[in-house]
Amino acid sequence: MELGAAPRLYWAQLLYQFPLGVFAIAVATAIFPTLSADALDNNRERFRESLRRGIKLTLWEGLPASVGLIMVAQPAVQLLFEYGRFKGSDTTWVASSVRLYSIAIWAFSLQQILNRAYYALHDMRTPLVMSVVTLMVNLIVEVPLVWTGLGEAGMAAGTSASFIVQAVLMLWLLQRKAGSLDLGQLRGFCIKLVIATSLMAGACWMIQKAPFYPDEGNHTRLAALLRLVTLVGTGGIVYLGACSMMGISSLEHIWPRKAKAAANGSLTTGN
Repeated sequence: MELGAAPRLYWAQLLYQFPLGVFAIAVATAIFPTLSADALDNNRERFRESLRRGIKLTLWEGLPASVGLIMVAQPAVQLLFEYGRFKGSDTTWVASSVRLYSIAIWAFSLQQILNRAYYALHDMRTPLVMSVVTLMVNLIVEVPLVWTGLGEAGMAAGTSASFIVQAVLMLWLLQRKAGSLDLGQLRGFCIKLVIATSLMAGACWMIQKAPFYPDEGNHTRLAALLRLVTLVGTGGIVYLGACSMMGISSLEHIWPRKAKAAANGSLTTGN
């Protein structure tokens, strides 16, 4: 690996962990008391419904965050880190690692929910065993990759691969432990999310080709800021707009209690 690999990986981790800290961990922490209460009451149907809602919330944020961070990695790293002894070559390395970490943001986020679900069921063993599995997959994937052209970014690829495997396995095992989670109910929702995320990515790609988009060769922090704001603004508007057009209301899926209150208010007004 090139000199400075360790600090560059640390900076890349800071970026991919940002959406996790802002949203995924917050959602998992908020839903944990509900999961615990439902598990304690042995109300498995309500437990499964709360879990499905948590999965929806996680994917609603995780999928666009994964794709979005891949697209804004370069200007984000330039804006935040490229000054002083941090050169353009460092930006290239860090951005490469950020992109590979970002592939699994949805899996990192999903894992936060699944861990809480196991804890609510008083199962501490499965998350521990899966952590060992994650470590093994990580090593199997990343060790060969660091000797390729990926270099230090191979470690990011190994981390992403291991967490994707862990999230899928934990979800499968939880379905066997808690009874059918009726994940088929999420199929249509996930298809809509994939479509909305694809439209977001397409819009960001097109905006990068627009004549007013700041030149990639301009390495000033102002140019990086303009690129970042343009991409984030475009992506956010297109994603939320696409979700709304396909019937995925942020009011319904992000604040279900407010949505219910709003619906009740409408019924009262109608009466």
